[in-house]
Amino acid sequence: MKLLKKYNVLIIASILLFSCNKDDEADKVRMRINSYRTVDFYYDTENLMWYGTQTGKDIGSAIWRAIGDELRGLDYEYGYVYDIEVIKSKIKDSNSGEENYRYDLSSIILKKDVVGEVGFNIKLGDNVNGNYITSVVKDNLGNYTLMDEVDINFGEHIEIVEKYINEEIQFYGFFGHKDHETIELHYLVTPGSN
Repeated sequence: MKLLKKYNVLIIASILLFSCNKDDEADKVRMRINSYRTVDFYYDTENLMWYGTQTGKDIGSAIWRAIGDELRGLDYEYGYVYDIEVIKSKIKDSNSGEENYRYDLSSIILKKDVVGEVGFNIKLGDNVNGNYITSVVKDNLGNYTLMDEVDINFGEHIEIVEKYINEEIQFYGFFGHKDHETIELHYLVTPGSN
């Protein structure tokens, strides 16, 4: 009889231990990752680089959602669009205490090379709360990168880019992938320009 009571207690404890609210469980999610990353000037004072992502019915649409360091385990390369499966887990931000999600790579379904096939806008300079911020970084040799992450070839536009940065003008660049290490500027856009 004692053995039966212990067995029943063990079954009940197991049920309680392994039953949890659906919100607390990790879910497998299919996600598309864009071929380039961009900077959000408003969210983070350190200019966090963001992945453009699509999930669910948004995959293949024009709707992209930005996520930052929440994506883990992907050895990301510029110039590729990724279709991946991730484990989506609810987490609490250690600084703010707010709930957020973390995405851990489960598998890569597709890695498509899109060098020479796509164009995209990236904000390069903006005034935020009275401070000018630029995502363009120039090294000691005169080479340019986007936040020290990917090389930028400004080509014939280099003088106007430097002018916009020096004069603290808000501007965007329309880019393409030159290769997997370099993005190439096609033209510049400022607010009010066509």
